[in-house]
Amino acid sequence: MATQTTVTMTCDLCGGTRDTRTRSISIDGQTLEIDLCGKDGRGLDKVAQRFIPHARKVRRVPAAGRRTASTRQHSAGVRDWAKTQGLVVSDRGRIPADVERRYDAAH
Repeated sequence: MATQTTVTMTCDLCGGTRDTRTRSISIDGQTLEIDLCGKDGRGLDKVAQRFIPHARKVRRVPAAGRRTASTRQHSAGVRDWAKTQGLVVSDRGRIPADVERRYDAAH
């Protein structure tokens, strides 16, 4: 027996299903998504067109990449130093900023 799953996108404003698509909005450092039908999407576009000509583009900052061997080695060195100083640090995870500052000051 086969199972068939159907996903129907509905407009978050009116509940309609015709021409519905996901739209992204970014404001005050927060990126949001909303599913809008064609009619409500045009309404969003109409409001946005009032502001877009006065806005400036923002260059996206790339997300942090994978840790390299040198950053892992640095972290291991900071952890070893902290333990010899009697500071409590976990063997994994983020090193507290105050421990990093103390390490930098000592070196």
